[in-house]
Amino acid sequence: MKKYSVLMILAFLAIFSSCNKDNDNKSNPVLSVKLTDAPADYDAVNVEVLHLEANLGAGWVEFPVEVPGVYNLLEFTNGNTLLLIGDTSLLPGTMTELRLVLGTENSVVLDGISYDLQTPSGQTSGYKVKMDPQVLEPDGLYRLVLDFDVNESIHLTGNGKFMLKPVVRGYLETAVGGITGNILPLASAYYVEATNATDTPG
Repeated sequence: MKKYSVLMILAFLAIFSSCNKDNDNKSNPVLSVKLTDAPADYDAVNVEVLHLEANLGAGWVEFPVEVPGVYNLLEFTNGNTLLLIGDTSLLPGTMTELRLVLGTENSVVLDGISYDLQTPSGQTSGYKVKMDPQVLEPDGLYRLVLDFDVNESIHLTGNGKFMLKPVVRGYLETAVGGITGNILPLASAYYVEATNATDTPG
């Protein structure tokens, strides 16, 4: 009887030790963030990007962007993106909220004329990115894309000024697909269809 008890204890310790070794071998999750935009009816939309802030469950953490500065969002359409955060190791946890923090050097160019983009007061804490909470698991690689919706973000006020109220949505790059290729001749009309097992977007 004692012999079997000893064997069971040894087996348990072996399994426990194996599990600990597996956990020790796991790496921290890695996060990167880039920004994109859809085409809009402006000559340029310039925004000053400062940094990102994320709530990782134990409070807010600030992430400096790769190169802070003023960027024309319309340059990041049709597959072009702006890298905000390169591969960054984080502790496992849950990202419950993400904010994009902008400066005051924002403007919109329409018909060759540049207008200042006014921002609401009290927005120094940043603009919330609309996204579901994201669990960051060990060994996970998370490529987050921020979609800055210019058409919904810029508003013409009654006194002829432009107001910036950013609408930004976040999604994981691995959750979407992409289509690349060339269409010839360039002047011809075209139609692209993509299919999968459940849907057919055109």
